[in-house]
Amino acid sequence: MESSPIPRVRKNHKPRENAVLSAATRQTLFCLQSQHDRASDERVHRHLTRLLILLLFVSGLWAAWQWGRPYELGNQSPWQVEAVSVRRDQDFAWVDIELSNRSLDTIPSPPLSRLVNAAQTQKELADARISADGKTCQLRYWLEWAELENAWNLSLPSETLLIKEAGAIHLENGQSRTFHQPHW
Repeated sequence: MESSPIPRVRKNHKPRENAVLSAATRQTLFCLQSQHDRASDERVHRHLTRLLILLLFVSGLWAAWQWGRPYELGNQSPWQVEAVSVRRDQDFAWVDIELSNRSLDTIPSPPLSRLVNAAQTQKELADARISADGKTCQLRYWLEWAELENAWNLSLPSETLLIKEAGAIHLENGQSRTFHQPHW
């Protein structure tokens, strides 16, 4: 009996890459690869969708907190600033302060008040109005535009409320802006 020689195996032998595969084998490999790619793409899509939903949720919480927070945090006064509107009129500005009182159901009359800055410059009230429902009042002051760079407080008979921290504001003539916190 004649034995056939045993083929020699070379060390570090790699199979030829250009080996001929049958059509069925190629089709099977292609299907497996495309299924793997689809599954991988679906996982990535699912993770990105979850990340976007989480970011949207966090943004919504931040926006709700910004919208619902009080004008001045830690204010224990019955008077509360709801919003401050500034409208530029050439080299001057109209500053409208909307106030509410937590201890009163309706405000009988606007409080006596003045705007005061750090240099103790006082601005008198130009106009005062009570809303139709009596829940808020609007105090209007007339300031020179350059004075708006200072920090301003609203001086009421029994307390002082922060209206604006020091810093410049940029508005074009006739433009107005409403602020819901004193950092402007």
